[in-house]
Amino acid sequence: MSNEAVGLLKSYLEQRQVAGQTHVGLRPGMVDRLNHRREGGVPPREESRSMVAATPVPQKPAPQSPVFFAERAPTAKVPTAQILEVPGENKAEKLAALAQLAENSAEARALGTLRQTMVFAVGNPDAEIMFIGEAPGSEEERQREPFVGPAGQKLTGIIKAMGLDRSQIYISNICKFRPAMENQGNSNRPPTVVEMRTCLPYIFT
Repeated sequence: MSNEAVGLLKSYLEQRQVAGQTHVGLRPGMVDRLNHRREGGVPPREESRSMVAATPVPQKPAPQSPVFFAERAPTAKVPTAQILEVPGENKAEKLAALAQLAENSAEARALGTLRQTMVFAVGNPDAEIMFIGEAPGSEEERQREPFVGPAGQKLTGIIKAMGLDRSQIYISNICKFRPAMENQGNSNRPPTVVEMRTCLPYIFT
């Protein structure tokens, strides 16, 4: 697995951890395939294992384990995100109403650590695949669209390599506002746990 793919996987798993998810679902036979790849062998074609519904995330990954969540301090607790009630007759109307709620989020504004421009989401509301980043950067803030900067160009390349187009998927960020910093300019920083937790309802809803 390339360093870029490992980085993307690690980011995805960390976001799931922030969302309070402590298990990783695996397809049938995936454990055998991962073990063979790590040992330099050829992954078996037959699905020799039954469906692994939920594989617990260990506190400290064993030497032979695949990539798992980064460790978190024992005292850190992230509550389950609230599911919001939004009006609308169809998915598009509900997403528009949800975007309006996000833009006027009193909780996010009260933090005082996020900028003013809201960047919600883009793409097909009925997509089977959704990509979720951390937070918008300077270019995303300028265009009010997620993943349009350098990272977005890489994501577009990954999507094309999958045989898809950006218009076929749905793209969003956990944090709906660009994190602020002193003398910011075009500089960006990752969102804090508190900033992401404040915006999580707009992802889970």
